[in-house]
Amino acid sequence: MLLAISLDGILELAQRNRNMVIIAMVGTIALILVLLIGYLLFSKSDEDKAEEDFEPETDKQSQREAKRAEKRRAKEAKRRAKSAAKGKGSNRGEDEEAIDEPDRKASKKAGKIAAGTATRMSETDYRLISERILRIGGKERTVLFAAAGLDCLPITVVVNTAIELAREGQRCVLVDLDLKRDAIAMAFDIAEEPNRKDFTPRLRKTAFENLMVWPAHNFKLIRHLNIRPLTEAAVAKFDYVLINAPYLDGHVDRRQIASVAKYGFIFTNNARQAERLAELFKDTECKLVGNIQIDPEAAQ
Repeated sequence: MLLAISLDGILELAQRNRNMVIIAMVGTIALILVLLIGYLLFSKSDEDKAEEDFEPETDKQSQREAKRAEKRRAKEAKRRAKSAAKGKGSNRGEDEEAIDEPDRKASKKAGKIAAGTATRMSETDYRLISERILRIGGKERTVLFAAAGLDCLPITVVVNTAIELAREGQRCVLVDLDLKRDAIAMAFDIAEEPNRKDFTPRLRKTAFENLMVWPAHNFKLIRHLNIRPLTEAAVAKFDYVLINAPYLDGHVDRRQIASVAKYGFIFTNNARQAERLAELFKDTECKLVGNIQIDPEAAQ
């Protein structure tokens, strides 16, 4: 009898200890899972940490900014119409920096550029462009490379200009709007990141110190082309922001794109194309600092 009671007590005690062990194991596993999830959520790679201070605004913020920009454009158009009705033309302010070029004088003539004012150069003459950019003053040094078509602006011009500025010790960001070819990414051998589609697009490093790029395929992730938040963030951290727009003349968002730049070069094949782009610059108050025709024969 006593032996039976003792065995029952031992079995009951063992069962209790077993339950306690199971509870302890479950609790430990749960704690490990919580710590692991927390680590995955809050840890970042070294590359992400290097770029965590530069992120474009969220889609909602960008949409709000786009609406505000649209209201500003509508207000400006209304003001221009009212001024025109009174017989008063709207005059642009003087350039912040004096640039001794016929292009600048031509930009004040309501976009009417004569064929003779265009600077003809080969695609290897990018140093002339970089030197002109280095003479630009002011705090917001955002430079637009606007072309009438892909055949007017070789990618080598934009890429080598950016590299030249970087070699001069200028911290540069090169933004690519060539969504058809993703040309900047190809030039710097930057691949898309299929495993990062759920992450915020980021600037990508190049092999050149002081030069970073925003590939065209990044716009696929954010699903819009409002580049103002991007350029405003970049202006605060870099010396120059260069924007590659090789087919701006026929782009549906050409006004919005031109409005974010303070200065710009136009690349065309003829005077008529140059007049259209110069008029666009005037309407958006983007200062024309170069009217260029690339000579394919000179590059050979």
